[in-house]
Amino acid sequence: MSALAVSLSQPLWLGRHSGSQTTTPWSDWVIAVVEEMSRASESCAESLEEHMATLPTLQDLEAQFRAEDPCFEAEMARARDRRYAELLAEVRAGRLSRITAERLKRRWSQVDLANRAGMRQPNIARLERQGASISVRTAQRLAKTFGLADYRELLP
Repeated sequence: MSALAVSLSQPLWLGRHSGSQTTTPWSDWVIAVVEEMSRASESCAESLEEHMATLPTLQDLEAQFRAEDPCFEAEMARARDRRYAELLAEVRAGRLSRITAERLKRRWSQVDLANRAGMRQPNIARLERQGASISVRTAQRLAKTFGLADYRELLP
């Protein structure tokens, strides 16, 4: 039973009649409705979780499309190239750091990049802020992680 149902399951007193407390006729109805809502909510959550477990993941869908469409991989490569060009335009406009663009190109999270570079995620977040200072050593480490030939591309 939910906390709300428990709190409403206490009798609602109207007043005193001959020295005794009397519950209102609607208090039992309110309690029943809240209890039913609580049961329905729990049932919905279980149903949703069961339904979500049956849905394919993005990786499943990509695998299915690769198997069904011989052009899928080429289209995905073109889409990734277009997206990377958009990211680089954001870098040139000063709205995005090059580190962020390189990370997003590879579809890595900040945690993924940190693990691959032997760093901590908060440091990656700090370095991705526009105009953040970065040491040559860190730029070299990240460039190696990204497979870039020149670490200076990562400098602000």
